Amino acid sequence: MRTSLASVLVCACLAVSCGGDKSPTAPTSNPTPPAPTTFTLSGMVTSATTGTGITGATIRIADGPNAGRSATTSGGNFSLTGLTVSGFSMSVTAANYQTNSASVTLTSNQNVNIQLTPTPLFARSGVGDNVFDMPASVGRIRITGAFSGFSSNFIVYIGGRLIVNELLGTGWRQTTFEGTYVVPTGAGVTEIKLSGGVAWTFTEVR
Repeated sequence: MRTSLASVLVCACLAVSCGGDKSPTAPTSNPTPPAPTTFTLSGMVTSATTGTGITGATIRIADGPNAGRSATTSGGNFSLTGLTVSGFSMSVTAANYQTNSASVTLTSNQNVNIQLTPTPLFARSGVGDNVFDMPASVGRIRITGAFSGFSSNFIVYIGGRLIVNELLGTGWRQTTFEGTYVVPTGAGVTEIKLSGGVAWTFTEVR
């Protein structure tokens, strides 16, 4: 039996086709880079004298990749989220307290507790007419006056506003005076006028 040339060629083609029949390889895709890891810094700000939490304190990061991030306390508690791994310093401020700072090396979720020391109460005393500056941080002031003579005015202006206008002395059957007042915002200058011989004190109230 003879095989034709055409049959041989067909078989050869089929052999080549069969031998080269391979599934196509899927293209290699680049792996998705992992999301950057961030952490939370939380804690509490308390008074060094009473141990109670301070509301309204501001925590601010001063340097590093998290610089400028800040938080305000509620009941003394604060939380700074989404912080990147780094070392940094932060400042803590609050009205009527001395500023404090802390250094943190953040490598995981961390908790930092900070104490603030109250600033001293403002106090001023003297006799007769006087002028002085009231610190802007003073919100309320207790004013007392005493005069043991027959008669004298006791007049006090704070920030140009009349605060006290009393008559003291034995002639008025009132030799002492005491009152607590809200200090006008940004008052500044305090003046005791026409109050010769009156012994007075100003004491901050918190």
